[in-house]
Amino acid sequence: MSGSKKLQWRVNTPQLLKEILCNNETKFLSKPLQIFSSIIFEVGQRASELNDDKLNALMCRLAIYEISDPYNKNYDSDLTNKTIELGCETK
Repeated sequence: MSGSKKLQWRVNTPQLLKEILCNNETKFLSKPLQIFSSIIFEVGQRASELNDDKLNALMCRLAIYEISDPYNKNYDSDLTNKTIELGCETK
């Protein structure tokens, strides 16, 4: 199937964490999720330094980069899609 596109799921990680933390039933998870969020932020920082196509695509699919987070003022749908496509093409 040449030229076909592969389905790429996306998760808005910052928004997911925010939704979980805003739920009164999950208050006991606040500290572990804050730690997780901090580590994910560090991973995103390192990924941007490495500038690897596949890693950049994964960071965009998780909305770790600002350009890939629709809730961020720096969101860029076109750049996000191009970054994900480039990461999928890289072998």
